[in-house]
Amino acid sequence: MRRGSFCLTIISLVFMWGLFSSFDYAKEWKAVDEQLNTNPKTALSKVNSIEKHAKAEGNAPQQIRCIIERGNAKNYIEEGAFTKCLEEMKQFQQQTKDDVARSVATYMIGKLYLKYYQDDAFAINRRTNLGNYVPEDIAEWTSRIFIDTIRAYTLEALSN
Repeated sequence: MRRGSFCLTIISLVFMWGLFSSFDYAKEWKAVDEQLNTNPKTALSKVNSIEKHAKAEGNAPQQIRCIIERGNAKNYIEEGAFTKCLEEMKQFQQQTKDDVARSVATYMIGKLYLKYYQDDAFAINRRTNLGNYVPEDIAEWTSRIFIDTIRAYTLEALSN
């Protein structure tokens, strides 16, 4: 009887420790949202802190969100943040071993391309068609290149 009681006490303590030591992502993301427009450097610092916890826990959804939110914060601070965010998401997609996380990251890459296209559609739609040539610099892409790229990433995400 004493042994069963002791085991139950240990299990209870482990369970309670897990409750009190778990990282509160919702609270941290709320703090990021509050700081994003007024103090993006602070928001960026908080995102980096969240990412450390997410990596330590192997929490892929939170890691993906960190990449997106870091891109949002950096957009307020520096030029060219979009391409850095895109490259970081591509790197995550290639390195992750989780199939679901890879599919979500692939979808998010397509969504990032779509957002870039939508934000500058007027100028992009006025560019001359380049045939089969695809420039390395996304700032030179035509609407056809964007559409094909977005479609390819979306279909790849769905096929996984």
